[in-house]
This record gives sequence, structure tokens and C-alpha cells, in this order.
Amino acid sequence: KASDTWPIFAYTPNQKEWVKLYTPHDKEHKHGYLGTKPTRYVHGLERLQKMWDAEMKDFDERIKKSEDAVEKLRLGKEKQDFKLDTVFIASGGSDGLNIASLGYNAIWLNSEGEQLTHEEYTWLTKHCKALYNLPDIDKPGLKYAYKLAEKYWSLKTIYLPKKIADKNGKDFRDWMRFNSQMDFRSIQYAFSQMCNGALKMKFFERQDKKALRVKPSYLHYFLKVKGFYIYYPEKQFINRSAEQDFIFVRINDNIVYQEFPNTMRKFCELYMIEKGQTVEVIDLIKSTTAFTDKNLMSLDPIELNFENFTHDSQQYYFDNVFAEVTADKIEYKTYDKLNTYVWNDKIVRHTLVKNDLTPFFEYSKDDNGKHRVNILRKDCEYMNFLINTSRVHWRKELEEYFADDPEAGKKYHDENRFRLTSDHLSDDENNEQETHFLSKLFAIGYMLHKAKIRSFARMLYIMDNAEKESDEERNGGSGKSMIMDGVDCVLRNRFRVDGMNENLLTDRFLWDGVTKETDYILIEDLAAKFDITFLYNVITSSITVNKKFSSSFELDFFNAPKFALTRNFGLRNILRSTLRRILFITTSDYYHPLSPGYNEERRVSNDFGHDLFAWPKGSKQPSVHYAFLLQCLQFYLQHRSDNEILAPSGNIDINNMHAAIGDHFNDWADNYFVETIQDPD
Repeated sequence: KASDTWPIFAYTPNQKEWVKLYTPHDKEHKHGYLGTKPTRYVHGLERLQKMWDAEMKDFDERIKKSEDAVEKLRLGKEKQDFKLDTVFIASGGSDGLNIASLGYNAIWLNSEGEQLTHEEYTWLTKHCKALYNLPDIDKPGLKYAYKLAEKYWSLKTIYLPKKIADKNGKDFRDWMRFNSQMDFRSIQYAFSQMCNGALKMKFFERQDKKALRVKPSYLHYFLKVKGFYIYYPEKQFINRSAEQDFIFVRINDNIVYQEFPNTMRKFCELYMIEKGQTVEVIDLIKSTTAFTDKNLMSLDPIELNFENFTHDSQQYYFDNVFAEVTADKIEYKTYDKLNTYVWNDKIVRHTLVKNDLTPFFEYSKDDNGKHRVNILRKDCEYMNFLINTSRVHWRKELEEYFADDPEAGKKYHDENRFRLTSDHLSDDENNEQETHFLSKLFAIGYMLHKAKIRSFARMLYIMDNAEKESDEERNGGSGKSMIMDGVDCVLRNRFRVDGMNENLLTDRFLWDGVTKETDYILIEDLAAKFDITFLYNVITSSITVNKKFSSSFELDFFNAPKFALTRNFGLRNILRSTLRRILFITTSDYYHPLSPGYNEERRVSNDFGHDLFAWPKGSKQPSVHYAFLLQCLQFYLQHRSDNEILAPSGNIDINNMHAAIGDHFNDWADNYFVETIQDPD
């Protein structure tokens, strides 16, 4: 029941069939229906049609009553030219009533997602002086406004001032409320002025029968509806005397593409061809100066959030879905669920199999608190490669055990090519191999998580596990680089540094090219002579990037990329300050070239029949590989806080000591501490 302080509005074409209710003060039941409403109904349209019919009937009666021929002709011409007053398409009943309160015609549909049919739109444009769309300015409102503008590109749209959104408003009712201190006439005038700024997507027109011309405001609105903006990339430091750095972008389903004036011109040209426009229109687009950097500078700017991670989650992007990983679950989601933005070149060009999330491994601890793993799948080549690079006791399993029967050993090897544990090894030896494998999964997950934590700021250090007899001994071919090759399948924007570069420590521009978008920095094959203390600060603090011919800038710790390093040697500096910055993983010498000490050459390609990651067309390996990487990331998120899984330190410590002592001291010690055998006589 309505009262002076509790009004209820009801509007209906036939109150005996159905009524739409609007109760402004009842937040829970603001909108409702009585009776049975039709599936589709345009509120206010029937009223306009009745008004039109009444006007036509009035003209007919006046023409019929008139006895003056000139008057009949005048009335006939008036009837032919007559149109109803301007009509506004409101986003709903609240806005419709507010528009009507200013003395204008308003229509609206049952929901914001519904749109006028072609027949309805044609009737309105034919019988009314003008038709405007007045949408909400929140995200759904803009989405539907752009959709309607694309459908009817001559329809003008009025957008509420940005300050409405800044004050947590979104619709015309909010605009009325924010201007409630003004008198009625002033509000009417302010609204009429806002209508003067209405925009439409058809961006060319002919005036006074002259040649076609481009309307810049309409062109820029067209480009905005199609997702084109100007974007100012983030700067750590701004040189105020320098020109503004900007690029043009296009956004489609939150995917961002860099664009250029010529590509924007071509886009419009192809759009007009698809629209069936004349050659005159196509020539106008080809020749206009509207598509220059200077004239496109007034495109709407946009702020873009490319953060693809939080402290507890990470996203990766593929052709058909994006993957979101947390400690609890891995989910594949469609791009309409993406709340941030992603550069087009960050998308892995592969269609993921959505249901391929069966776990690859299962982690546990035994009664003694040792790390154990149960391999659940055998179809991932990269995981099988990691298993073999963790088989540090392969000689005992494959050679020593079959010393008297090499043929049986060969058969066993063929049948157990990717086996992490063996009955030929002790439980401690099996556990050591399991821990090596798990440490690799943990480290891979660490690199895949973009978020950085001060309490666990480490550089991934990949080295050979085999004990070295000298500083010069190299164990090439063991697969160190391939570990990062597997990660690079998703972290494709890595920055590579040649570790053998003689000028590594003196190069002022060493980090030139590193940005916030850099996935990680890989120092490959670092020479033995370099002391990694020169990396101390960049591992645990910020990175200052000196750019050639430009100003330097600083990436703070949380925006700076992580580091990975491959090396044939241990650490010469094994101070505690060094070790707390290092995350070690090692590769066994299961894979090795034919050289002294080995009976054969064993390459990675021998195990798979092709080079790792050289997947043939139609292979299921890419989907399997990406799913495995995502589980490694989840594994890291599950254990980073209180269960860091580190590589067994045995041979790591030995090789570090060899590197610290050096060959000269080692040779002296070997000669000095020689056991002397006493002659009994």
C-alpha cells in the first residue's frame, strides 16, 4: 500500500493482465510484477504508438473538416512531415521515470541485456524526431551500450559524466540525485546540454551536398567501441622534459594488442567493406588525415592492469582458456572470466584440453619424515626427462648390478627407461633420487610464480651433481639448460645473459632490456672465474636498468624478475650470505657424451626418439606438458611456507668445496697427505 513516505509506482498496458511495480524505498523488492508479464515487452513503446495513431487521426479529422484546398494541402504536408518528440532508451524503469519527469519520452526493456529489434528501431527512427540511448556507465552498462551501437551505428548514445562513476554512481537516477540542489529548469537545461555531446559509430557524413568528411569525435567513438585506446606504459621514473611515451592498443576480451595508425586505418577500411559501404567511403578512409599519430592522440586513454599473480595465485594464458593456479586447485577458465588484462604475445599459442588435469605425481612424507613421491602418470616427456636427470645412482642400478650380464642390463634399461626408484638400490639411495626429483619440481614452481617473497629471495642455481676432480672438468650434455627450456614454454619473455662474456662484471648496460614484463633473467653457463657475489643485490633487492641513449630506471624488488643460473662448477664463495640467496638443483650424469669413464653416449633424444619439445603436429604433448608445469606451480605454492623441498646437499657441498679450495691446493694436498708404507725390515 502506497503512502506519502512510501510511494509505489505501477505502470501497465493492461492492468487486468499484468502490472510492473516500482517501490523506490524497498531495496529488497524494488522491482516486481503482478499478473503474467509477456516474455518480451518494450515499456513505453505502446504509448508512443498510441500517441502517433492519435496524431494521425487528428490530422485526418482536420483535413476532412477543412473546406479550403490550400489548408488541406498544408495539413497534408504537416502530416507527412510530422514526428513525435525525441525518445530516450533508458536502462530500466528507474531511469525511465526520471527521464519522463523532465518532460521527455522514454522507453526501456525488461532487462539491460535485451535490445531493440530491427522492426522496433526502424519504427522509432521513422516516427520520432530523434532517438538516443542513455545507458548505465558501469561495466555491464557500457558492454550493452557498445553492443547496441554496433547493431545500429546511426544511433546516438549519451554517456553520463565520468564524475558520476567517481562518486559511485552509474545511472541517470544518480545523475539526477547528484544535481538535486539545482532548480527544475536548470536540470532540464543541463540535460539538454549533455544531449549535445551524444556520439554515434557512423563517423562520416555529408553536409550541404558536399563531399563526405570524417567526424573526428565520431571516429574516436567508433574506435573506442571497437576496443582501440591510447595507452601510456608504466614508468618507474619520468623524465619531465622528454616526450610522452605512448602506444595505441586494441582490447578484445581483455586481450591487449599493440596497434599502429596504419593498422587502425586498415581496420576501418575492412569494416566499411563488410558493411557494404560505397567506394566513396572507402576512398575517404584511405585518404583522410584522421589516422595520424597527432590526430589519434585524442583517443580515450586507458589504464591497464596486467598483474597475473597474487601472493597465493598465478595465471597463465592459452588460446582457448587461461589457467588459474592456487595451492588448493588448478582451474581452466574462459576469457570472459578474466578480471585483468594480458598482452597478446603473452598467450601460449596452444589449445588446452580442458579435462586433462589428472595429477602427475603424489607427494608424501614417510614415518621418518623423508620426502617421498609416487609417479601417477608416464605420458609427460618433460617429467620423464626430469626423472632421468635425478637418477644419481644410475651406474649402480644399470651397470654395476648387471656387470656379469650386460644384455640383461640392456633389457632392464629398456623396460625401466623412466623409473625413479629401483629394487637394485637401497632405500636411502631411492629416497635421494626422489628428493632430487621433488626439488626440481619445487624449483620449477618457484620460477613459474611471479610473486616474490623477501624471506625466500633465491636465485635458481642449476649445476651438475657428479663429483668433479678439477675446476676445469665440465659435464656438458647432462640437461641443465633443458630444464629451463621446459619452463620457457610458458615463460617466453626471459632475458638471457651470456655467462662466458668477458665483460660481464664491467658492462654498465648489462640489464638493458629488462622490464617489469620480463619473466626471469637467465645467466647461462657462468664461467668459473666469476664470483656470484656481484649478483647479491639484484637477487634480494631492486635492479637499476641503465639504458643506452635513454634515462635509467629502477625496478623495485617486487617488480624485478627472478634469476636462474646454469653452471658447470660449484661455488667458490660458500659464505652463509651466499647460500641463503641460492636455490640449488642438480642434474645427474645419466645423460652424457661418449668420453673417458663412460661406456656409451646417452642423449636426451635417445629416450624420446626426437629432441625434447620438438613436438610433432597434432601431438598431445603440449597439453600434457603445460598441465605438468601447472602442477609443479601448485606443488610450490603448497610447500613454500613450511616445507621447502631442497636438493640433497651431498655432492653439492663436495663440488662447492672443490671450487673453494681450487685445483692448486687440492693437488698439493693430494701429494702432501700421501700414506707412507713402512718397510718392515
